[in-house]
Amino acid sequence: MILALREWKIPREAVNIIPSGGSDSRLVALSTKALDATLLSPPQTITAETQGFRILAQMSDLKASFPLDTIVTTRSFLKQSRDIVKRFLRAYIDGLYVIRTNKEKTIASLQKTLREGNRAILESTYQYYAPLLSIPPRVSREGLRITAEFFGQKAAAGDIDKFLDESLIEELEREGFFKTLK
Repeated sequence: MILALREWKIPREAVNIIPSGGSDSRLVALSTKALDATLLSPPQTITAETQGFRILAQMSDLKASFPLDTIVTTRSFLKQSRDIVKRFLRAYIDGLYVIRTNKEKTIASLQKTLREGNRAILESTYQYYAPLLSIPPRVSREGLRITAEFFGQKAAAGDIDKFLDESLIEELEREGFFKTLK
């Protein structure tokens, strides 16, 4: 939300931001007029639209970059268990590939995970998230810088490299792993 306010040149002080629970709770609060606006993601955004609410902005349309998903481990675990982390990363990337290339399988998984039977909501959720997932899964350095600033840490380009390690991604690229996905 703070990134959106910055991009729209709205002073942070002009908006009351209050903690208001998880997505489902925020949707209920919005529908009972306990909130004037809230952040939602699919599938709640689709439900909100069907209830007559208007989407003011898609966070994915912001110029500001921020990590959608990240995989985090300690340096010591990576050093001691590099093969385990590499196998996990391969499995994660295989999952990303399925999401990007097998819409029906992904929608079936979403239906089970979300316990959602409405095909339109499942389709919209898929259409929103699938294009946001990149293969290979790279992290935006600018997004990490913005995230660090959000938590009150000034981050120079060199600082990002202190905690971002994409060596396994690079190793998988050299080994031709990503070519086997196509």
